[in-house]
Amino acid sequence: MADDALRRLRRGDPTTLEEFRALHAGALRSAFERGTSETALGAWGWERFADCCLLTVARRVSTREQLAHRLPALLAHSDLHLALGLQELDPAALERGLIRFKESLHSQWSEASRVFHGFTLSEPEYGEKALACSARTALAMGHALDLVLEKRLRLPDFYLAAAALSRNRATAENAKTEFTRLYYAPVILPYARKQWSSAGMTEDKAQDLFFCVLYEHTPSDKTGNPSASGERRAPLLAEYRGEGPLAGWLTLTFGNMVRDSLRTAREHASLDEERESEDGNTARPKYEPTVPAAQAENLDRGPCMEMLRGGASLGWKSLKPREQLVLILQTLHQVPPSVIARRIFNVHEGTITKYTTNGIEKIKEAILSFARQHGGMNQGEIEDCFRYARAAFPEARDLAGGMVLRAARGDS
Repeated sequence: MADDALRRLRRGDPTTLEEFRALHAGALRSAFERGTSETALGAWGWERFADCCLLTVARRVSTREQLAHRLPALLAHSDLHLALGLQELDPAALERGLIRFKESLHSQWSEASRVFHGFTLSEPEYGEKALACSARTALAMGHALDLVLEKRLRLPDFYLAAAALSRNRATAENAKTEFTRLYYAPVILPYARKQWSSAGMTEDKAQDLFFCVLYEHTPSDKTGNPSASGERRAPLLAEYRGEGPLAGWLTLTFGNMVRDSLRTAREHASLDEERESEDGNTARPKYEPTVPAAQAENLDRGPCMEMLRGGASLGWKSLKPREQLVLILQTLHQVPPSVIARRIFNVHEGTITKYTTNGIEKIKEAILSFARQHGGMNQGEIEDCFRYARAAFPEARDLAGGMVLRAARGDS
């Protein structure tokens, strides 16, 4: 759980920002002064640059030690100045980015816009949104900006999400209609019925939560807590950065909202139980999901995803060719070990089991090693991330299968 200072830092508390600026002044000032005339942030002064760097890291860590560990990597990023500007939608940075990536953005926009016939997101707006999201991913994962934009942005999923949040009202409404057609009945309703059938999940409740994905909402709309702040919040779809399938991101986000609702319901139920016990009445039963919540409170997903991707990629590269092939056949193509042994390798089935066990163990050890050496995580945080992964990849039969699947697809 994040300490109080980090919470204040994330809220942009001036005193806390000043404290952290002073603590890391040397590294921050050195990175700021490295900016050239082509990459500097125009009218940005050192304090704004420093604050933006600190907030970028603070959103992804839970302790001061982790912030101190991750800040140098951010400051060493090859596209630091431009990416910071794009992330903050700085006009000068956007102009520079649109020029630098003109060909790639035009190619993406042309290809994705042909997929959907009921709406068209303007090319300039698509470019701005793609650059901003790619910059956030590049800074978070330590990848080059061009690599993220050209290789990791999933299309046409990102195009649809960007259109649903378009500044053009007609484009946004038509895109939301298409989004609902593609994902509500085919994806969300089956997921809600299968995973949360015993949690009092009705179609009306599913619709209410789906509304929060596409439209501005209040915390009470999402959690059902009537005492929550009435502050309007942006659609949750704004958090989608084009990393991975939109359907997978949507089910994970929906599941988190359901858990928040259940937590609120249990809190209110506890108060009711106290009142009823005083009157001698029987306490009401508590709702429980079909699949128990697998994520720790206040879990920061960013370091978890970095741990899984970085570790799985290193682990995959360490496997022998036979181990890679066996795991690909089992996880991507669902070929039984007996068939692999008899028809492909002409060996005993126990040998295939050995290849599978060794491969999975190597990947797991690589993830653990990556988390300790590069992520600065303690054992409790690592275990929380493994629990998160089991919920994040429900299509895999087990955690190891999910990790191998991502690594084999090259999603490192």
